Amino acid sequence: MDFSRLYRLTSAMRRGYLHFHVSREPGPWNSPYLLLRGDIRADKPVPLRRMLGSKTGDFLSTEAVHIRLVSDRIVRMFDEQGFTGWSTYEVKVFGKTDEITGYKGLSVLGRCGPTDDSKARLVWVEPNPEHMGMPGLPVTAVQQKFGLYFDPDTWDGCDFFLPEGSAWIFVTERVAKALKKARATNVSLTPLPEQRLP
Repeated sequence: MDFSRLYRLTSAMRRGYLHFHVSREPGPWNSPYLLLRGDIRADKPVPLRRMLGSKTGDFLSTEAVHIRLVSDRIVRMFDEQGFTGWSTYEVKVFGKTDEITGYKGLSVLGRCGPTDDSKARLVWVEPNPEHMGMPGLPVTAVQQKFGLYFDPDTWDGCDFFLPEGSAWIFVTERVAKALKKARATNVSLTPLPEQRLP
């Protein structure tokens, strides 16, 4: 399998884009990992309130990292392209004063087996010049692992899928190309072999 044709999808969390608090009232959003996996469904819209930022984008983040918001235009594109392995749920999103419309929560239904770090490569990484001299951050090059892999036989073939035991969203090249063509905003797509590991 050519893992360079598979990508990790994340909200880019670029400066200025909206970022949201999740309601503390009881509901399925109290189990965001299960909501992302589609293991539970929201029986009413998930309530979210502005935490930071003011810019809208096609992908928005929340303090509950497993709750990802996707714009209606991108949801329509996913549907029109016939991508598999995804679903959405309703959200109720508030800004400073008014409700922000045009978004859905993203669930990922496709699956593969657990990631395999044994194929990751070690790379010497230079420190970010902006962080030089900051307490607790390295000032010399360090070795970091790069590369996400899994047993291809465990993948169900969906365009959107999650590795076993993980909330990292993987997508196929078809999805990545469609998002680039649509000029989707505030999204990051990293080929799996280039993904830095924690």
